[in-house]
Amino acid sequence: MTRHSISVRLLALAMACTSACALNAQTFKSGSNETDGDLDFSKIPGGPNYTFDPQKFSPPLDQDHDNVFNFKTINIPPGATVTVSAQQVNGPMTWLATGNVNINGTLILGGANGLANNSLEQRSPAVPGPGGFYGGVGGNNTVAPTAGGGPNGSGGAAGSKSSNQGKAGGFIGNSFLVPLVGGSGGGGGFWDTTNPNIGGGGGAGGGAILIASDGTITIGGTISANGGSAANTCQSGGAGAGGAVRLAANSITGGGRLLVAAGSQASCSNSGAGNGIIRLEAFQLNFTGTTAGAVYTGSPYATFVTGVPMLKVVSVAGVTVNPYPTGSFAVPDVAINSANPVPIVVQGTNIPAGTTVQMQFYSENGPNLTASATLDQTLQGTTTVTFPPGYSQGLVSASFTVQSQAPKR
Repeated sequence: MTRHSISVRLLALAMACTSACALNAQTFKSGSNETDGDLDFSKIPGGPNYTFDPQKFSPPLDQDHDNVFNFKTINIPPGATVTVSAQQVNGPMTWLATGNVNINGTLILGGANGLANNSLEQRSPAVPGPGGFYGGVGGNNTVAPTAGGGPNGSGGAAGSKSSNQGKAGGFIGNSFLVPLVGGSGGGGGFWDTTNPNIGGGGGAGGGAILIASDGTITIGGTISANGGSAANTCQSGGAGAGGAVRLAANSITGGGRLLVAAGSQASCSNSGAGNGIIRLEAFQLNFTGTTAGAVYTGSPYATFVTGVPMLKVVSVAGVTVNPYPTGSFAVPDVAINSANPVPIVVQGTNIPAGTTVQMQFYSENGPNLTASATLDQTLQGTTTVTFPPGYSQGLVSASFTVQSQAPKR
């Protein structure tokens, strides 16, 4: 049986944003329509450690799958830890609330660490936080390592014979965090050998989140969107960059922690990953906590960009892919029984027709595979791929240029 698991990631996007009008009155509205109800982890069984998976709620959250969650209130109580990665939310994540937001526990959106030097069968890209980018996989003289994911060349370069270690990822978001984007992944490392050992993988980029409230956001705990670290060897991958945390409300208070730091690089490396950005927007800004990463402040403006580009895999071999694919080697998103080429259908949203979609696949039983498809006038594209037996994991990316305009204050 040939099994294939798809993980969808829009890797390369030019910066794009829309105009946002300054608010004349001292008031701010998040824009939440409250369709997702209250998000209160003090009332959710199974704690204190939670994975935020929109599909596991009853009914499922964000039913239009645009990664914008419309809550009434948000509460992560002391002692609770909530983790979310690109396996649950595959893109920058927005939490809107008409009521107050209390983060007194821990919210983790960090990138996973790069795998240490390992075998070909074990290589797998490090998973980023939502809106971050995957780390590259390691390689050797038989199978080449890959660069880390990230827009506009910000992903770390892969290692080589002359420079074994993968390069660190960067962060290219602007000070407004419009559009919202996470950290880039570090490149995979190179091991100069033909034996089964390969270089280590790159760390993944930290995720990106916007939390907006009509009332007060209180940070008494921690929001962490740090980049993933690299293993401490000279054949390891590069570290992942820190992500993005944007908070917008009438009032922001608390003495907690906001962290968007780069992952740690190996001691023999001469490059470091980029820190991310924290943006705090409130008419009453009373946050007194600690931060890691660049911090910008201002008054709140329009909450998020409309018409954000999105890219997803619709089906593989005629089997519909879940809107929230996991990209896991443990439980595949799609199982297929064919040694022949199978069709892969991708769908774009707010992407120009004619854009080429690049696909890269990693298999536990074979070399890297690549394929491409061109989006037609319906923004759909199809290609065929022959997968080896066993598990495979795929990343999908598109690169194009759009006109951008800085937010007006």
